[in-house]
Amino acid sequence: MVNLFQIPHGSWLCVTVVVLLGPFPEFGGIIHRIFQRVLGTIAGAMSAVVILYFLHDYLYIQTLLLGLLIPFFGIVMFKKYPYAYLIAVMTAVIILGVGEGKSLEAALWRSGNIIMGGLVTLLFSMIFPVRGTRELKFEFAKCLHLIDHLYVCTINGEYFDKHYLSEVKNVIISIRKQRKIVEHVIKESKHFRVHQVQLDECIVIMRKMSGIVELLNSSAFSSEIGNKFIGQLYSIQDRQEFLSDRIHQIILQLEKNSFETPSKATMKLTSSRSELQLLYEDHQDEHTPLSPYSYVWLNYQYAQQVFKLEERIDILFNRK
Repeated sequence: MVNLFQIPHGSWLCVTVVVLLGPFPEFGGIIHRIFQRVLGTIAGAMSAVVILYFLHDYLYIQTLLLGLLIPFFGIVMFKKYPYAYLIAVMTAVIILGVGEGKSLEAALWRSGNIIMGGLVTLLFSMIFPVRGTRELKFEFAKCLHLIDHLYVCTINGEYFDKHYLSEVKNVIISIRKQRKIVEHVIKESKHFRVHQVQLDECIVIMRKMSGIVELLNSSAFSSEIGNKFIGQLYSIQDRQEFLSDRIHQIILQLEKNSFETPSKATMKLTSSRSELQLLYEDHQDEHTPLSPYSYVWLNYQYAQQVFKLEERIDILFNRK
């Protein structure tokens, strides 16, 4: 369009489109970004054009006024809109500071092109919108992959250093992102508005799962004796593989957008209880901490959360 109509200073239109479309993947982010960019452009351009018009030949006064504009935009006009503040300052600096084409006409063209770029981006985002539902599925899958990795490593006794904390942090970041995306998902679809409770429950369940894994990690390494006991609970290893398979099935369905109703599954504590009793009888002369017993119970609770999540995912996305 810029080349076809030979728009002066048209590169600003192109740059605006690239900047607005690039960094915001979630639904609704582009519209919010365009609003702030247009607002900031108008404020910065009008201020710079007025300064240029009345003080075209007074460079030092222009510089002084520009120095006053920057805190004025931040403190007075755009306190709640940081991106609009950035654009307003950038626009004013570009219009007043660029030597080439430093004229009132160039300033107006630059301002108009940035606004036009925002409108072009808005039109594009309406024709080819990024769906919040799709983003939410990917984020669910990512979060479950992180939680399962934490769970497997905890069961295998691999987590007791700083790397564990960084991975827990990634789970929390993913859950926060899910909450933001859910707001847009509800706007997109009546189905998800009706099932908003199940959406919220999915996020809560994943937070519970990560919390249980944190408790499992603490339980496993609370004492040397506890760790020794837990290492001999062989049925826990089998359950870990079973639960990981269930989680991977959920992840696969979310990524491929193909859902099937999960088969019913139950998990009993009988085998672990018998193992604990046998271990206790074999080590009666040693101090037996609470750790192994809580460890078994926490694994059971983790399994219950996995089954609950399967049910919620089926209600939300299996719309056959």
